[in-house]
Amino acid sequence: MSQVEDGDLDVELSMAAILSGKYRDLMKIRAMIRQQVGESKGARFIYGTISKVPLYVVKEPDFRRLKELETLERQAGGEKKNG
Repeated sequence: MSQVEDGDLDVELSMAAILSGKYRDLMKIRAMIRQQVGESKGARFIYGTISKVPLYVVKEPDFRRLKELETLERQAGGEKKNG
């Protein structure tokens, strides 16, 4: 395990986690996370969801690229619904 250097603990970061389990367990975990975030001085809870649909984490650069590809496909006529 590496040592934390001066200032490392003050770097602004994002965190994502995908959990799978019974609804009752996920509700407890969500409540614990919200409580801990509420007690912290610098963290914010930005978004949370519980879903039957599989969830994925996509980093922003990859998300932007996917949106670009979607736009290019639409412009090329890839989504002809009425034709």
